[in-house]
Amino acid sequence: MEELIGTAGLLGIALILFFESGFPFAFWLPGDSLLLSVGLFAASGRFEIVSLLVTLFCASVAGVAAGYWTGRLVGARWLDPDQGSVVRRKRLMAAQSFYIKHGGKALVLGRFVPAVRSFIPFFAGIARMPQRRLMFYNVLGGAMWATGLPLVGYYGGAALHRRGIDIDAYVLPVVGSIVAIFIIVPVVQSLRDPETRARLLRRPR
Repeated sequence: MEELIGTAGLLGIALILFFESGFPFAFWLPGDSLLLSVGLFAASGRFEIVSLLVTLFCASVAGVAAGYWTGRLVGARWLDPDQGSVVRRKRLMAAQSFYIKHGGKALVLGRFVPAVRSFIPFFAGIARMPQRRLMFYNVLGGAMWATGLPLVGYYGGAALHRRGIDIDAYVLPVVGSIVAIFIIVPVVQSLRDPETRARLLRRPR
């Protein structure tokens, strides 16, 4: 993560958030861990916190808006079995069900759900959610997620710095724990599915 942030810089981080916020093909990008990490790095002086938060917020909101319009314009083709899909149909339908069930709240709450947040704006576009309503929840969710998580990292890192604790020594364990959780939780959920367990236990012929 440190190498990624150092190589990509602020512009690269903004592009990662832009795509991960609104495009299904980018669901695998490390949004949450990236936001917490840049907050920690800002606490050590590697980023100016105000410009960082403004950039992250704008990139996140713009990504949701772009994903929404992509869904409105071409999203129906992704659900057409005759035309195929670049994303597994099961994942698409699960994300659509999540959006339909939770409505506009999904744009806020879904920001904090890895992978799911990349699909929600797309399906909001397919469902032709009113633009004003979308932007209201988009701005609200972006403020909570794209600025909230970096601030958690920033003030947490600042607190460590005041106590004379080396922030860099904690970046890897914190980020590693976050990534591990994001990997372990989906694996556990998949293993709870009887069909998944049966496929894994099935011996190859």
